[in-house]
Amino acid sequence: MRKPKTDNLRNTLEYGRVRQLRAAERLFLWLAGWRDGVRGLPALNEEGVWTSPHLNRECNAYEEYCAKTWGRQQIKLETRYSALSHLLRSCERASREYSTSQVELAAQEAEALSQGARKKGEDGLTEQQIAIRRAREQKKRLAAVRARVREAEAKLETTLDNLTSLHTDLLETEHSTRMACGRIREHTLQRADAYWNSALRRHKNRDQLPLTPHLICMDRAEAQYRKSHEALMRQAEEVIRRAAGKEEFR
Repeated sequence: MRKPKTDNLRNTLEYGRVRQLRAAERLFLWLAGWRDGVRGLPALNEEGVWTSPHLNRECNAYEEYCAKTWGRQQIKLETRYSALSHLLRSCERASREYSTSQVELAAQEAEALSQGARKKGEDGLTEQQIAIRRAREQKKRLAAVRARVREAEAKLETTLDNLTSLHTDLLETEHSTRMACGRIREHTLQRADAYWNSALRRHKNRDQLPLTPHLICMDRAEAQYRKSHEALMRQAEEVIRRAAGKEEFR
């Protein structure tokens, strides 16, 4: 099976959109099927499946393609998954800092309410003057604490935005890779059908052969790729979900 000439995933997807076999490709598969049909191939194997070396090569080529494609993505995205792990830790720290600043602000506000009494040296002031003086003191004292709360909140929101963006990009890349492999699988099945139809015409046992090939092509590389990042991605999804619901995620 012809392979894309570039590692670029976009070009791989373009190649994967091929729906019709090329004329030269059809001719090659027709000749291969014709030759094997004369030789009594495909043949029934021990598992009761009609197969041939040609069909095995088609499956092997597809599985090799998937393994290389997911392997390239693993290497290419290694630093981005490391960045995702770093952002998760940053989110935890930012959440703790924000919670701590809120607790501090609540404590300062409660303390400010308890300091409304007249102080020494203020006997000559009216109640209104005392209230104005206490309010001025409270505003000055609380301004710094509220600034820390706003700073902690902004830091948390920025970190969450970066986490969400990176997590989305990784999901989209995974989806694109899966689509590319899926389209190559469709192309492999088209090739197998063209070969099978030609072999069926010349096969001595054509009355026993099914009308379509029983071709099992497995993309095992995707499962390995997902397994290596599953825990990290699930943790990121949980943090994003809790943040959307305004829940703590420490």
